[in-house]
Amino acid sequence: MSTYLPDQMRRDLRQVPERPRGRTAPGRRVRVLPITVRSGGLTWPVLRRTEGGFVIAAEHAAGLRGLVDLYEGGHHVMQCLVIGAATRAGETRFEFKRATPWRERAAPVDFVIDD
Repeated sequence: MSTYLPDQMRRDLRQVPERPRGRTAPGRRVRVLPITVRSGGLTWPVLRRTEGGFVIAAEHAAGLRGLVDLYEGGHHVMQCLVIGAATRAGETRFEFKRATPWRERAAPVDFVIDD
């Protein structure tokens, strides 16, 4: 197999912008949905996601710990067990102890249910 590409094609490929990540249909614009964390009936905006957790403003972090739900827009993404890891420059980083993707339907069972 040849790995040769004409010079013009290589220049064109360098100019193509990287496609943003997210769920999109072909031909549609990418819309970045705000990520929020919800717990106990309260909602806080997530500033950014990290490798093993997320970051929120320190002013909102006071009572946040334990079982929380992460949402992208109005879509429930995952249920998480979190702990506060560090506060720096007005931001608090939370780490996941457990992060379970949210399912609309119940998980399959490994036993017979009697009707």
